[in-house]
Amino acid sequence: MLVVTVRKSDHETRRQSALKEKEKKLRGLSGQLATLLPWKGDVGLLAEMLVPEMAQVLNWKAEIDAAEKDLRQNEDAVERLAAERKRCKAEIEALKASDDAIDDELASTVRTARNKAWNQHLGNLDDETAGKFEKAMKADDDVTDFRLHRSEDIASLRQLKQTLAGEEADLESAVSRRDAALASLQVIQEQVQKAILEMTVPGASSLPKEFAPIQLEYWLDRQGNALETQSQIREHDVDIAAAESECSEHHKKITEALTAGKISFDPDADLDKLLDIAQLAIDQNKANEVDRKGAEKAVKDCDRVLKRRIGNLEKAQRNTESWGTDWSSSITDCWLSEDERFQKPAVVRKILGENALLISAIEKQEGLTHRVKEMETDQKSFAEKVGAIASELSMEFDKSEPLNTADAIRERLEIARRDKHARTKKQEELETAENRGREISGKKAVDAALLKEMVAFFSLEKMSELNQKRDDVIHRTGLRGKRKDLESRILDGLKLATIAEADTMLAEIDRESLEVERAELETRSTDQEQYSHELYAEHERLKHEVNSVGGDDAVARIAEKRQTTLLELEEKALKYLRIKVGAEATERALRLYRDKHKSSMMSQASKAFRMISRQNYTGLSTQPEKDRDVLVGIGADGTSKIASQLSKGTRFQLYLALRVAGYHEFVHSRESLPFIADDIMETFDDFRAEEACKLFAGMAEVGQVIYLTHHQHLRAIAKEACPSVKIHELPNPTSS
Repeated sequence: MLVVTVRKSDHETRRQSALKEKEKKLRGLSGQLATLLPWKGDVGLLAEMLVPEMAQVLNWKAEIDAAEKDLRQNEDAVERLAAERKRCKAEIEALKASDDAIDDELASTVRTARNKAWNQHLGNLDDETAGKFEKAMKADDDVTDFRLHRSEDIASLRQLKQTLAGEEADLESAVSRRDAALASLQVIQEQVQKAILEMTVPGASSLPKEFAPIQLEYWLDRQGNALETQSQIREHDVDIAAAESECSEHHKKITEALTAGKISFDPDADLDKLLDIAQLAIDQNKANEVDRKGAEKAVKDCDRVLKRRIGNLEKAQRNTESWGTDWSSSITDCWLSEDERFQKPAVVRKILGENALLISAIEKQEGLTHRVKEMETDQKSFAEKVGAIASELSMEFDKSEPLNTADAIRERLEIARRDKHARTKKQEELETAENRGREISGKKAVDAALLKEMVAFFSLEKMSELNQKRDDVIHRTGLRGKRKDLESRILDGLKLATIAEADTMLAEIDRESLEVERAELETRSTDQEQYSHELYAEHERLKHEVNSVGGDDAVARIAEKRQTTLLELEEKALKYLRIKVGAEATERALRLYRDKHKSSMMSQASKAFRMISRQNYTGLSTQPEKDRDVLVGIGADGTSKIASQLSKGTRFQLYLALRVAGYHEFVHSRESLPFIADDIMETFDDFRAEEACKLFAGMAEVGQVIYLTHHQHLRAIAKEACPSVKIHELPNPTSS
C-alpha cells in the first residue's frame, strides 16, 4: 500500500511544473528588466524604489497636457497678434507714405504754426508778420483742403491706430498668459523631476530627469509587471520546496519499510530507485507464492496422470496380445504368408500406403494428358484466328510467336478506338465552332448596323466618340428622371398643377425671408413637438387617474378635464402639423431656389475649370449620391472622376473654379466686393497659373481682385495675362 500511495503522489509532477514555470518567469523577468532601460539594476533594487502613485502620475500627465495646450494656444495667439500688429503698422505706414498731410500730428503742427504766426502778427502788425501769417494760413488751408478730400483715409488711419492700440494690449496680455503657462509647465516638470530623483536607489542607475509623465507612466507599468513576475517566481519557489519536502518524507518511509523487510538497497538512491526495489521485492514475493501453489497443483495432477497411464499400459498390453493373435490368423490364408518379409505389420502398412499414392498418380496423369490435348487444340485455333486477322490487317505473322502478333493487333485496336473518340470529339467541336461563328457573324452584322445607325443619329465623325454620347444619354435620362421626381415633389408640396405656376410662385418669394421663416418654423415645430409629448403624458396620467377613481362625481370632473385636454391636444397637434408642413414647404422652396441658380453657377465653374486645367477637363457635372449631389469632373477623353478621386493639384484648381463661379454669381445680383486670394497657386505650374491669372482678369472686369504672393515669377505671368494689372510691393515690416 505504501508503494501505491507514493506512486500516486504528484509531488514530482508539481515540482517539474513549478520548475518549468519558474524558468519561464525568469526568462520573462529578464526581458521585462530589459524594457526598463535606461534604468539598470536587479529586481531587488527595483522593489526598493520609492515610486509615486499612479494617480499622481496621471494627474501630472493631465496637468502637463493642459499646460502645454494652454501654452500652444497662447503662443498661437502671440504669433497671430504680432502678425496683425505688423500688418496694422504696415497699413498705417502705407497711408502715411501716400501723403504726410493725412496724419493728425502733422495737421496739428501746421495748425499750431498758424496760430503762433497770428499771435505774432497781432503783437507787431507789420508786413513781415503779415507775410508769415499769410504763408502759415495758406499751409493750414492746404492741409485742411487735402484732409477734407482724404477724409476716408484719415478715418481709416485713426481706426487703424485704435486697432493697433487694442492689438498691442491684447499682445501684451497674450504674452503674459504665455509666460504664466510656461511657468506652470516648468513647476509641474520640476515636480516630476523631483519624484524621479527620489526614485534613485543605491547600486542601480537612475532614470533621466527629463522623463515625461507619459514615459514615467509606461515605465511604472512595466516596473509593476516585473515585480508581479518576481512575486510569481517566489510562489513557484514555495511550490518547489513543498514538493521536495513531500519527496523527502516518502523517501524516509520507503527506506524504513525496506529496512524492516531486510531488503538490501543503497541508502543514497533516489526515491524512484527505492520504489523500483520495493516493487521488485513485492513482485518477487507474489511470484514465489504463485509458483508454490502451482507446484502443489502439478504434483496432484502428476499423481492422477500416473495412475491413469498405468491402467492404460495394462490395457494396451492386453490389446497387443489379442491383436497379434488376430494378425497371425489373418495372413495365413493370403500371399503374405509366402514370404516372411511381408508378414510384419509395418511392412504391410507401408505397402498399403504406396498403393493409395499410385492410384492417385495414375488419375492425375490422365487428367493432365487431357488438358494438354485441349490446350494444343486452343493454341492451334488461336494461331489460325490471329493469322486471319493479321492477314486482313496486312500485318506480318509469325506462326511460332502468335502472341506477339496478338499484342500488336490489340495495340492497333486501342489506337483505333482512341482515334475514333478523338475524331468524334473534334467533329462536335467543329460543329459548335461553326454554329458559334454563324451566331457571332449575325450579332456582328446587327451590331455594325446598330453602331452605324447610332453614329449617323448622333452625327459623329469617330466611333470613339460614341461612348461619350452614350454616357451623355444615360446622364440625360437620369437628369430627366430626377427632374420629373423633383417636379412631382414641388407640385405636391405647393399644391399646384403645373411647374410653370410653381416657377412663377417661387420667383416672387424672397429667399432671406424664407430662411428666417424656416428657422422660426423649425424652432416652433420643436417646441410644439415637445409640448405634444407633454400633453400626451398628461393624458396618460389622467387616464390612469380615471381608472383608479370610484363612482362619485370625481369621474365626471375627470371626464370634463379629459375632454378639455383632448381639445387642447387636438388644437396643438393641428398647429404642430401646420408648422411642420410649412417647414417642409420652406425646405423644398429653398431646394428649388438652389437648383434654379445652380445651373448658371455650374456653367461658370465648368468654363473656369476647363480653362485652368488647359482643356484636360472639359467641364463639371453632378451625380446623385444618397441625399446629396456629388461634383464630377469630365475629362477630355470622356472619362469622369468625382472630386475626391482627383489629384491634390487638380482639386485646388477645381476649388478655385468654384470660387470664381461663385464670385460671378454674387456680383451678378449684388454690389461687388473685393476678391482676396493669398498664394493659392502654390501647386500650379506656370501654364495653369497663367490661365488662373486670365480668370482673375475676367473677374476684375466686374469687381476688384487682390492676389497676395511672395513668388516673384508670378509677377511676369500676371503682367502677360493681364497687361493692366497693378503690382504693389509691400515693404518688409520691421520687427517690433
